Amino acid sequence: MKSETQEEASAKVREGQTTDSVFDFLYHDGRRVASFLAQFDPSGSVTQISQGTAAERVKADIQKLEGTASIPAVAKGVMTSTDEVRNRRQDEIMRVYDPMWANARELLDLLDKRGMIQRDLANARLGQIVLASGSLDIYDLKIMSGIWSLNSIKKSIAAGQSQWPKLSKAVQSTPAGKRLKAEFDQAQKAAKDGMELFIEMAPSLPHSAHAVVQTINEEKLWCNIDPSGLSMSPSDILLKHGIAVPGEWVILGILDAVPEPVEMRNRPQTPDGQEMVVKVFETLAPIIRTFFGRPETAYGITPLLIFRETSAPT
Repeated sequence: MKSETQEEASAKVREGQTTDSVFDFLYHDGRRVASFLAQFDPSGSVTQISQGTAAERVKADIQKLEGTASIPAVAKGVMTSTDEVRNRRQDEIMRVYDPMWANARELLDLLDKRGMIQRDLANARLGQIVLASGSLDIYDLKIMSGIWSLNSIKKSIAAGQSQWPKLSKAVQSTPAGKRLKAEFDQAQKAAKDGMELFIEMAPSLPHSAHAVVQTINEEKLWCNIDPSGLSMSPSDILLKHGIAVPGEWVILGILDAVPEPVEMRNRPQTPDGQEMVVKVFETLAPIIRTFFGRPETAYGITPLLIFRETSAPT
């Protein structure tokens, strides 16, 4: 039997592949993908796939044995016999596959077959798995952690604050104009105080990587991404593309927030220490979210996969 070579085994694996396109994964949350797959299989998620082939080669050797024999009252003679000796050799090819990337496509297929993917964001509910495609922006805030104290950064932030519109003196002198000016001055002072507070505490806040996918309908999906799940580092993306990553990208994830304004709750201050801590967090959270978190016009999503489809040239 002819031994199967490694090249022949590789050819058989390639022949089993029927897809005419592949996915270029930019982000892949392997642990979450495995956790979903484990719920479709009673045995859990696959962590390793082994595939092996064996071939046996047999070689037959004919050996001739000669000897003398004598029988009483019979003349002496020569006796010959043949024995077949078989030498066996077994070759085995064993391959071990990492199923992590295959799990991503398998999860997409399983969710799609069961109708568990919501593609209409307007009708999606919190907790559903949604899929959307569009342009992709990636922000790596880690590079900002050491530059908040620079005067140029402070001036840039201050320049982004709202400015009092140019109105005629006649309009400004009316009761409505005076009331509007007073409200604007109060809001501007609160924004300035908030900016100063933010500049002081910004270096100690978590600086992570964010991704925003904007669909053709101008819907935005914001997410916080773990750099360990990226196929390239955020700094590589920044150096190569800046913020916008070219191409049409698809994001699959769990919807956990819908567009809503950033609200600041006003809790009554009490002597209780824990209540004071909660009040501080509720006061600072909108400020932190405004600079570091989800925009109020964007959906919030916990990402599972970010990828684009590549195919053979036509």
